[in-house]
Amino acid sequence: MTESGPRSGTEPTSDADGRTFVDTPYGLFTEQGLWFHVREEELETYATDVLDAVSIDTLVAWASVWLRSPRTLSLWLLPIFLWTLSPVWAAGAMLGVHGLWTLFGPSLVSELAARLLGYLENVLAQALYYVLILSALASSGAQVAVIVGLSGFIALRFQLVDKGMKFALRPAIRRMYSLPLPDQVLRAFLIRVALNRRLPIPQLDEMASEMLDRWGDSRKPGN
Repeated sequence: MTESGPRSGTEPTSDADGRTFVDTPYGLFTEQGLWFHVREEELETYATDVLDAVSIDTLVAWASVWLRSPRTLSLWLLPIFLWTLSPVWAAGAMLGVHGLWTLFGPSLVSELAARLLGYLENVLAQALYYVLILSALASSGAQVAVIVGLSGFIALRFQLVDKGMKFALRPAIRRMYSLPLPDQVLRAFLIRVALNRRLPIPQLDEMASEMLDRWGDSRKPGN
């Protein structure tokens, strides 16, 4: 929890305090376009003990990294699949990992894994990794694998796979989770932090209800 207390209106957080989200009347909105249907002041009300242990900035950062993790894992695994499998099987394995993690990842959150995934999101590291593996594949004459690798890198980096997978899996996601994925992941991290530190979060159901109400309001015509 910050010393300055909850923010109001649509005042953007400043770079000076390391924040990357805006607290609006409709919830927290990140610079990457993620929308969490909960206000900062509501988090401070419903999860006071958790925010005393882990700041809201860290929780939002972990949740954001986790929501991008299907893309991150797929980016790092595709070159390995291309090295060990045929190009077609490699592409299929990558899509399989992406789809399975999109479905089950929100229920498997981990503080340690979120930190690791944050490092794996480094664009320069990803680019150097692809240059190294694809150069080795080109030297061995695996031209089709190189084409698949480049195509996969572009499709993943520009979120084309993310959008296609979420569209295809939308019915399954709605059956599996009662909340929108951003809210589901943020709630899961609140629970994980509380369990790891044996902290009480008695008002978690009330917070989830607020999230659902705000999500419903945002989907009404004119909003």
